[in-house]
Amino acid sequence: MELSAEQAAGLRELAKVGMCPRTWPRGWIVRWSGEGRRRKDIAGLLGVSLPALDRWKARYAEHGPAGLEGNRPGGARV
Repeated sequence: MELSAEQAAGLRELAKVGMCPRTWPRGWIVRWSGEGRRRKDIAGLLGVSLPALDRWKARYAEHGPAGLEGNRPGGARV
C-alpha cells in the first residue's frame, strides 16, 4: 500500500492527538503498510489477524481516514 506524503502526515497526526483505543491500531495498520512493513509483522505487533489487517487497509483505501472509524463490520454479536 502506498501513501502520499499528505496521507502519511494525516495518519501521524491522528496517532499524535490520540485516536480512541479501538481505532488506534487501525491507523498504525495503514501507516506501517505504507512504510512497506510486512503484513505478518504488523499483525504480530498489534495483535490483530491478517484478515482484520486486510479489512482495515481496504476500508482506508475506499473511504480514507473516515474508514478507520466506526464499529466492526456487521455490528455487535449477541
